[in-house]
Amino acid sequence: RGIFEDEISRIREFRNGDNPRAIHWRSSARKNELMVREYQQSRNYDLAVYLDLWQPGSPSDADRERVELAVSFCATVCVEFMKQSRSASLRLMAAGEKPADWSGEASSALVEPVLDILALIQPSNTPAIEPMLQDGHGQLHDRTRCLWITTRPPSKPLPKAARRELHDFGLSDERLGYFDVIEADPESLVHFFIWDT
Repeated sequence: RGIFEDEISRIREFRNGDNPRAIHWRSSARKNELMVREYQQSRNYDLAVYLDLWQPGSPSDADRERVELAVSFCATVCVEFMKQSRSASLRLMAAGEKPADWSGEASSALVEPVLDILALIQPSNTPAIEPMLQDGHGQLHDRTRCLWITTRPPSKPLPKAARRELHDFGLSDERLGYFDVIEADPESLVHFFIWDT
């Protein structure tokens, strides 16, 4: 599966040539005729990934683990997106000790520069996220998915200026809008990874 699964756009009557795996059995039973899920392709959406690598000045083991999880998750998302997307572009913006910015066509041949950035980036207790947001704002359009990956625990909210920038994007205090927000902790990421035991 791609990073963004193809989305169900509607359920309609079965037609000759439809894939039997797409049959929606509950609707078929209700209507007393075969009904199928019709999907909208989302693999050609662009992806903008914002990586917020905050870490306190004296980090605990848990803080270091959040950074490692955030970078690992970001790498997984970018690699899978580049391998499985078509006619799409990726933009990776990271705020840490030094900012990083990369953009290009989604292609498995271009994975290495993205992984190089993620291998070298270091966290900071004052990552410069406002410039990252301002710079990324002009790149967004209707076919861009935005993913915000953060190491900040709920007790350490974003600075006011950054919250204002995100609010301008349409991200409310409830973290809705343009962005899918992922907090880098095992409980949040359990939905995305299968952990080895």
